[in-house]
Amino acid sequence: MKKIVLIEDEPKIAKALEFALQEEGFEFFSSPDGLSGLAMAREVRPDIILLDIMLPGMNGIEVCRELKSIEEYKSIPIVMLTALGDTENTVKALSAGADDYISKPFDFRELLARVKSHLRMKELYDRVKNEEQEKSALLHISHSLSSTLDPLDTLYTIVSKIAEVIEVKRCSIIYIDSSHQKGFVMSSHDSRDVKQLEIDLGKYPEIRTVMQTGEPVVINDVATDPILFQVRDILCMIDVRSIMAFPILFKNALIGTLILRTSRREAPFTDREIKFCGLLSHLAAAPLKNAYLFDMLHLEKEREREGRLAAEEKSKLTMEMLEIINKDLEIAKEKAEESSRLKTEFLANMSHELRTPLTSIIGFSRLIEQHGSSDGEIREFAEIISNQGGKLLAMINDLLDLSKLEMESLPFQFSWVGLNQVVKDSIQSLEREISEKKHRVALRLEEGIPDLWLDRSQAIKIFSNLISNAVKFTSPEGEIVVLTARKGEIVEGTVQDKGIGIEKKDLEIIFDRFRQLDGSPTRRHGGVGLGLDLAKTLAKKMGGNIWVDSSPGQGSSFHVSFPVK
Repeated sequence: MKKIVLIEDEPKIAKALEFALQEEGFEFFSSPDGLSGLAMAREVRPDIILLDIMLPGMNGIEVCRELKSIEEYKSIPIVMLTALGDTENTVKALSAGADDYISKPFDFRELLARVKSHLRMKELYDRVKNEEQEKSALLHISHSLSSTLDPLDTLYTIVSKIAEVIEVKRCSIIYIDSSHQKGFVMSSHDSRDVKQLEIDLGKYPEIRTVMQTGEPVVINDVATDPILFQVRDILCMIDVRSIMAFPILFKNALIGTLILRTSRREAPFTDREIKFCGLLSHLAAAPLKNAYLFDMLHLEKEREREGRLAAEEKSKLTMEMLEIINKDLEIAKEKAEESSRLKTEFLANMSHELRTPLTSIIGFSRLIEQHGSSDGEIREFAEIISNQGGKLLAMINDLLDLSKLEMESLPFQFSWVGLNQVVKDSIQSLEREISEKKHRVALRLEEGIPDLWLDRSQAIKIFSNLISNAVKFTSPEGEIVVLTARKGEIVEGTVQDKGIGIEKKDLEIIFDRFRQLDGSPTRRHGGVGLGLDLAKTLAKKMGGNIWVDSSPGQGSSFHVSFPVK
């Protein structure tokens, strides 16, 4: 159970966090002031610390600086809790060594996501920091994840690197279909040609146990373990003496196993080896799912092709009918190719956009650890980590929101909201992006606009996406204009930029999901084509509308309207 220490002087916040974090399975400790909180952190040695800046006596910045000065506490993530807009104290906190900050009032889901993210990063760091072979293997696998679109190559990299670190007779990754009746070997370290090799799961009791429990199975002695009673003689004949099997989960559902069989007799598997293989089983989830789906898609296309050929052979159609059929097939082919192109383009862009920030996070974190030589360098590296991590989190949040919207599971909390304040909050959330490009944001907000019946956080997300889009396509030191006005029975907000503009033919598709007007791998502007679609979907969910006016070279104006109720 992961341990969390909260140092917070506001009892209501402390109580709410205690309830939320204990519900998530964390062991929770709290303290109301800096001195006692510092003592508690030293005693408990938590996995992560949530630290308020404004504390009685010793403030949060001093507590952070004290903890980060102690070698054994340096790797413990510290997330600062700060008042909204308190930029000066936030900068001081980060300079004192804080790993992250979150503004009050905060969203519990966002805080929990950040806590889990830092815990994952710390766990990864702790697991590999002292083992050079494991570091090398992880680096190769990370490179494979970010540099290849072939999931089978990534799976082979994973099993082959495990075989380099741990001496095995065979290391394989097996896909288990949704019925849990069939298994398919998708990759094995001793042959690149193995894929979609169907196996009888009844002959693998260790895999059956993993499927039943959802937990890893570690068998140090095949000859004595009761799980293998029925197949013990066969395993001994082929000199298999120990086995490890790990569940591979995708979205909390079991989709396969990572299995190792070795001939070693004396030494049992070490905790480090078990943790290392467990970590790689997590990394294998996405490529395993993709590899199986891609293969099944290929097989399905082959079946369709064979069926079409057979139907054409048997049919006794006139030339006119054949021409009509061929024309229909050509249209279907073009649609299928367009769909395939969009999917491929999205996967390539998403891979690049997600993994590039993550590479920066890992690389610069190591530079800070090994080569940081001055406060200036540390601040610069920390800023890069924060920026890239923020981009990654924003993209992931957009994906999750779209997924929830499709499943009708995204919660909306309506209240009376002032649109002018929504605009100001949106700009404040993008302060770093705006300052990086030295943009000027001109606000032309009409006074006396009536409040609207909206979900405040979702409304902020709409304008944040539109303003972020304007920032992306506006030249450095350019101007972005944001306007609000009442027009009869609607209130309208507008974001204007002086960017590259949009061709008339592209105005109809600008809000399509995964659409980008420049879809090439060398495009100048980042993103995966989700922001505008998310903004439009959220606006419609709240009874509003969104549209764009634009001309090439003249910039664009994105309009959002909501009814006055």
